[in-house]
Amino acid sequence: MLIAAPLYLSGRAYPLAPVFERLPAVPAPIDRVLLGVLVLALAGVALAPRPRSLAWAALALSAVLAVGDQSRWQPWFYQYVLMLAALALARSAAETLAAWRFVLVALYVWSGLQKLNVTFATRLFPWMLEPLTGPRSGDPGPLLIAAGVAAALVETAIGLSLLSVRLRNAGVVAAVLTHGFVLGLLGPLGHGQNYVIWPWNVALATFAVILFWRADEPPRSIAVPRRAGVHAAAVILAGVLPAASFVGWWDAYLSGALYSGNIPAGLVAMNAPTLERLPPEARRHVETAGDKRVLDLWEWSTAELRAPSYPEPRVFRRIGAELCRRANDPTDLVLVIFHRPAAIGGGREITRDDCAALVRR
Repeated sequence: MLIAAPLYLSGRAYPLAPVFERLPAVPAPIDRVLLGVLVLALAGVALAPRPRSLAWAALALSAVLAVGDQSRWQPWFYQYVLMLAALALARSAAETLAAWRFVLVALYVWSGLQKLNVTFATRLFPWMLEPLTGPRSGDPGPLLIAAGVAAALVETAIGLSLLSVRLRNAGVVAAVLTHGFVLGLLGPLGHGQNYVIWPWNVALATFAVILFWRADEPPRSIAVPRRAGVHAAAVILAGVLPAASFVGWWDAYLSGALYSGNIPAGLVAMNAPTLERLPPEARRHVETAGDKRVLDLWEWSTAELRAPSYPEPRVFRRIGAELCRRANDPTDLVLVIFHRPAAIGGGREITRDDCAALVRR
């Protein structure tokens, strides 16, 4: 959260996307106080011998931030909120641990399944490997595509192996090696970008060791709740609802889809006069395409907020509507959304909304 601190503050150029359209933003300097108190509460959770009350405080503050801006619903934020909720609300330590274990299993399983698509195998995975292979031009060969499919299957297999007492230690080793490999590719020795995910990869590897190494809990105690409660809620929120993301009924980032290629993308196209009305933080990421100026929301968000843009059409439209306030004319700015690619073929539906349509929504 400290690395991506601008994401959790209100005084920024990248528009907020609150859950309720007319919800007022937390003003400065209260936004900084809120973030500071949350960080202190999280430190207390880590250090206090009885952290439940501090977990409650951290959970409440996280909820305030989440309602104020949907862009904050990053995959790590969602995972940690579920774990905080289990710590605060569970009836026993055993129930907390069962919920935590299931959240981690589900994250690996769904993250792997999200990557089983043409876009990941033919574009994203070859790009990730460029620190090893060098820049590539043209289509990847069949071996590289097969390696991308294998990487997705391995990630799912890690989650399933953590359920099995017999395969659990092997799954932990595979998880640690996988996160080390990802850090090598995306970290300072590789692409060196999106560094907010570097500590998350370290944390995931650490969770795998702490929660599963030489653990003898049977699969049923992890995957099947004994009663209604936080464990059952974790099964629904982390294990069941992500399936709905494949038909657009649940958000991609709440379903392990980061770096999967299975997410929408948003661009804003505008003319030169409207470009001059944008904040400097946005203008530096604009490129020229013919007679239009094009702003990639991923690039802008990653640079200013230090976290990826939240890849949902409703959030893109909210951001587009805010940018329309700066347009000379309702037709001078168009939001272009490339929706999720088809699993087979990789084709995307493309929609275009000008300011008249965005404001009307």
